[in-house]
Amino acid sequence: MTNDDPDRDAIQAAADRLLAGLPLRSTGELTIVQLAHEAGLKRWLLTHKHRDLAEQFQAKVRAAGGDPPAVTEPPWIFRRGNQLRSFLFGKEMGNGDGEAAQVVHAGV
Repeated sequence: MTNDDPDRDAIQAAADRLLAGLPLRSTGELTIVQLAHEAGLKRWLLTHKHRDLAEQFQAKVRAAGGDPPAVTEPPWIFRRGNQLRSFLFGKEMGNGDGEAAQVVHAGV
């Protein structure tokens, strides 16, 4: 990616991740909306400013048959979120009867 436009680089990297079945920020669906989400950009940038990249992505999706490879595990950010959730609300804190959850939700 040798473009001077960071948006184009982000779109191309996001398209590569989605087509490989390795989404970081999106659901992994092969749509323009999810491509924009994966790239961290507004959808209108794909539909108006970088229409050529959107059309390239759609062509690659059609050529691949429309189904991405199966995602074998959730992106690392979701795994970390689940670990944090189990730490805060699981048995690791308090006595396991929800004491930690009550303190967190009370805003203390």
